Amino acid sequence: MGIKIILSPPASGKTAACIERIKTVQQGNPLAKAWVIVPNAQKAAYFKSRLATAGGAMGVKVSNFRTFYQEVLEESDKFVPVITPALSNRLIQETVDDVYALGKLSHYASIKGKLGFLSMLQDAFAELRSAMVKPANFLEYTRETSLAHHELAILYDHFLTRLESINWIDAEGQAWLAIEALETKPQLLSKLSLVIADGFSSFTASQIQFFKQINEHTDEVFITLTGQEELSRQVDARTLDVVNKLKEVFPFEIVEL
Repeated sequence: MGIKIILSPPASGKTAACIERIKTVQQGNPLAKAWVIVPNAQKAAYFKSRLATAGGAMGVKVSNFRTFYQEVLEESDKFVPVITPALSNRLIQETVDDVYALGKLSHYASIKGKLGFLSMLQDAFAELRSAMVKPANFLEYTRETSLAHHELAILYDHFLTRLESINWIDAEGQAWLAIEALETKPQLLSKLSLVIADGFSSFTASQIQFFKQINEHTDEVFITLTGQEELSRQVDARTLDVVNKLKEVFPFEIVEL
């Protein structure tokens, strides 16, 4: 087991190196199962095309993080439906109304019914979930900050409580459940031989934690990033930030092409 970071400049062969690794793994085991995580459908189509050009491979799934979160949950026999955007909007509005009725909403009271405010809350909740911020921790932290931040924490806490009460999950919450499943079931993905993440320029906290857990369940994890090992140029500042965030969570080996 181990995580390798393939670090090299743009258009220098990172995707080709990933495909070559898939081919090498499957030469030893033609039935080896591999996951390729990409940011979006366009990147998935590109990777599949490159893989097909290289001769194709059986047992390779190419998709985004959410597809693999869902696969982990299916393997763990834990199905929780994902809330639709329309239902999410409705639930956020009900959450705002409930908190206001409890007398806990004063800073945002004048805009509580505005569509822009509800949209802002939806984005804020998604960002907090992706950062794996727990409601209790956020509530405690914001007690010493501004009223706006504290009311946001109250709304976040009430929203997740409402979501749990109807036994649904938001899209970002899938990552939490998948990570929890991997933590509690060590052999969950025992048939998985290789995981590759290609085409990303950054990762959320939940995605980084997912890598950490996946590394405990598979033989190899490869993550491609654009940059050079020295990371001294200004253009590499963003990559340096990503590398440092990964380093805080798990050890890895840097491979340059």
